[in-house]
Amino acid sequence: MIDIIKNNATALAAAQAGNWAACVAALAVDTVQAEDHELRSTRWLMTELTDQAAGQPAGTTEADVVLATLQASTYPRVQAAYAAMSAGGIDLADQQVQQMVPVLAQAGNWPDGLAAKVLGAGVQTVSRWKQATGTEPTEQAVQALWEAGQVNTFDRHALQISVNRRGNGKLSLNAILRQVGTTAGGADVEGSKSVLAIADASVSRDDPREQAFVDAITAAVEAYIAGAD
Repeated sequence: MIDIIKNNATALAAAQAGNWAACVAALAVDTVQAEDHELRSTRWLMTELTDQAAGQPAGTTEADVVLATLQASTYPRVQAAYAAMSAGGIDLADQQVQQMVPVLAQAGNWPDGLAAKVLGAGVQTVSRWKQATGTEPTEQAVQALWEAGQVNTFDRHALQISVNRRGNGKLSLNAILRQVGTTAGGADVEGSKSVLAIADASVSRDDPREQAFVDAITAAVEAYIAGAD
């Protein structure tokens, strides 16, 4: 989750400065569209939309308003949607459904906010933080995550080597040396890296350390090949 902070320039600058209020504010407006593809039935309407429908007779729930609109429609797509909801249910995140709901709301004179409730069950705009954690960011949570991800010392290294020896004996190699540290939370983190790319290992290196490395790799390759004979 720390990548959510690092990939947000404003949040990252605030975290580095220890300004957790500003960091939370930046994370809260870093939003995505979250889709819920659970099938919703008429039973779902009745159990979820139980509030009194504004402007309707007492005892008329918001579910009653939606169901009445669906049942009264003569449009084939709406009739098909009602039939589906009466059976297995429909996907409220489906684009056609998302486009249909505002039209139904207008035709059925739905109370303010009812269409948003139905649409929000399928698609919601949420912060990337909430999408990852299930809750909105707080100063305490963000600070704890950031501090747990910090590395005081890079005390280890990781080395990745790629060697190619052609049939004519010419050897090339690439080496990537990475710093490795441990966060306060116990996770390994890579730091800076250096790359050594050598097209022809037979050409002498000015750096004694690099030359010793090339010599050792070359000798190991040659010894391994000789052992195959």
